[in-house]
Amino acid sequence: MASILSYTHAGATLVAELRNEGTGVGPGPFLLIHGIGMGRSVFTDLISHLDDAAPVVAVDLPGYGEAPPPVRVLTMERTADLLAAFLEHHIRVPVVAIGHSMGSQIVVELAARHRRARPRRPAPAGAPASPSSSPPRS
Repeated sequence: MASILSYTHAGATLVAELRNEGTGVGPGPFLLIHGIGMGRSVFTDLISHLDDAAPVVAVDLPGYGEAPPPVRVLTMERTADLLAAFLEHHIRVPVVAIGHSMGSQIVVELAARHRRARPRRPAPAGAPASPSSSPPRS
């Protein structure tokens, strides 16, 4: 069973889909953070595999999916601040944070900036690399 909720902090609103609240025996809850131009629906297949093991929280970041646009431009840091406030207010336990592309940058910011909301296991996937981190060309 899924529940949908909106959470607003500092002029930005996210929409979260919570599945299997209070159930599961796995390492979760899993927090799923999408990449740019996407929404939580990109994780539909993954959710179907994870929600048997633990609670799952999939978010639409401000301006994506069902979430309204923010009142000001959000940086990765501000987005991590929004997620940290959401986690402290609604989830209250360490999460396994999984991010795709831009979502992976937010996972890293969340882990680095927020002690109380720090993911137990950050799992950035598909993080964009900077040109200086690219392997040398032959």
